[in-house]
Amino acid sequence: MWLSEFKLGQGRCMVYFHGGSYVNSAYPGHMKMLQSQVDRCKPNLAVAVVEYTLATKEHYPFQLQQAVSAIHHLLRVKQIKPSEIILAGDSAGGNLVAAVLLHSSLPHPTVTPLDLGEDAFAVAFLISPWVTFDVNVLETRNLYGDYINPKALSRAALDFTNGKEDCYSTPLKASSVLWKGIRTKDTAIIAGEHELMLNDIVHFADNLKLYIAANEAHVQMVLNRTLNLAKSESEKYFERWLDEELQR
Repeated sequence: MWLSEFKLGQGRCMVYFHGGSYVNSAYPGHMKMLQSQVDRCKPNLAVAVVEYTLATKEHYPFQLQQAVSAIHHLLRVKQIKPSEIILAGDSAGGNLVAAVLLHSSLPHPTVTPLDLGEDAFAVAFLISPWVTFDVNVLETRNLYGDYINPKALSRAALDFTNGKEDCYSTPLKASSVLWKGIRTKDTAIIAGEHELMLNDIVHFADNLKLYIAANEAHVQMVLNRTLNLAKSESEKYFERWLDEELQR
């Protein structure tokens, strides 16, 4: 779904994968946040939101195949260059961005290879990415600082994976060697200081650019937009990072 359609040779096209534990559709906050970026950056930013099939109907790796198909459509039909594409996503959407990046380096055996030629994606931005389904390693000191329910996470993870996990569905399992080959010119990750997934995200980020937003929960930028609260610090960081990319 296009929020603003891309014009050849003009700015960047953001491909956005929404969160929701793979079992929920995009929230109003997603659209408010993304439309705000389109309005703020026009005419240099187009945004396409990928409406992947929820895990209640199809299991992994169906969603990864859909993500790859969407990108192929942009490359082949819309004639958008990989270097003009920004990959972004939050929570489960961040998980899907990570899977696409890993697939760009080492193709998933049952998913169509992602042909970028000699090019690479402009950048990838992962917002509170869901990198492991093991709820036993959640940051327990943030149990009452976040709105995530561990039991609900476990149920959603089982719906998504159907009990089958690998380094694509669970990015934390991928070795650092595999991540060195991902086809993106830059990668940035954001996490909230008070979110349950903080330790997992920090571990996953390793040497990547990581911004931890003080006093924020899981995907605070979308939560604030949904509740019509003031713009979060994480969204302000996202805007600064986006502005830098659009000025290149």
